[in-house]
Amino acid sequence: MKKNQIVLGLSSALVVLLLATGCGSKSSGGGEGTVTSGSSTQERPGEKPDKLRPISLGKSEDFVVLAYSNITSTAPSSISGRVGLMPGTRDMLKLTDAEVAGGAPDIMAADDETDPPNLLSNAKVDMVSAYTKAAGLTPDADKQALNSSIGGKKLKPGIYKWSGDLTIGSDFSLEGDDKAIWIFKVPGHLKVSDGVKMVLNGGAKAANVYWQVAGSAVLEPTAEMSGNILAQQFIELRSKSVLNGRAFAKNGYVSLNQATVTKPQ
Repeated sequence: MKKNQIVLGLSSALVVLLLATGCGSKSSGGGEGTVTSGSSTQERPGEKPDKLRPISLGKSEDFVVLAYSNITSTAPSSISGRVGLMPGTRDMLKLTDAEVAGGAPDIMAADDETDPPNLLSNAKVDMVSAYTKAAGLTPDADKQALNSSIGGKKLKPGIYKWSGDLTIGSDFSLEGDDKAIWIFKVPGHLKVSDGVKMVLNGGAKAANVYWQVAGSAVLEPTAEMSGNILAQQFIELRSKSVLNGRAFAKNGYVSLNQATVTKPQ
């Protein structure tokens, strides 16, 4: 065989070998948006891992107060958003039309006709789903099994979990931008002491804050809090307390005493 024929034969064999091993092509196991380097999978330049997302409230997002058994107010309270009671009935709603920004049309109970149809019942289902979703989330490694209060602290975004009750005895702040998410998981009761203020810094939004409370939640007089409170039991907003958020009591009541609840932005 001539020398040039030998070289040509070797070159053809090398091409076949390269095609068979997939050298120079994307890995079939790397998936879309990834490349392989040796045995490891790497993100493409400029891509970021998934961030913590808001918890969907579904139809319950239309409400600022939702409860199971009853809703009461020591007037004058101020509620800027819909109020709903399910399965509690109209006679278990103890607040006046004047205390709700939208008046009578924004106060609903299980025995009312709602517009659109089933709005309240769907909101209750979605509220329970949101509570269940929050309860099932895994806390960040550095933010779990906490025992101390958060008074006086500056809290970064993430998922926090305590080992029992949480009492907040002094002012505290959340530090993050308008996309940041905070989820606070309290396996016991939540209590915010008299006059304590929660501050949002850096563009942080009350709508992106969630308090999942397995027990009850109480805001003592003149306390000021932000976020969506999803409590298994009851919620009490005592004398002149302020909530920039939502008060959702999954299996209990909501009580307001000259309190203010504002739909979060």
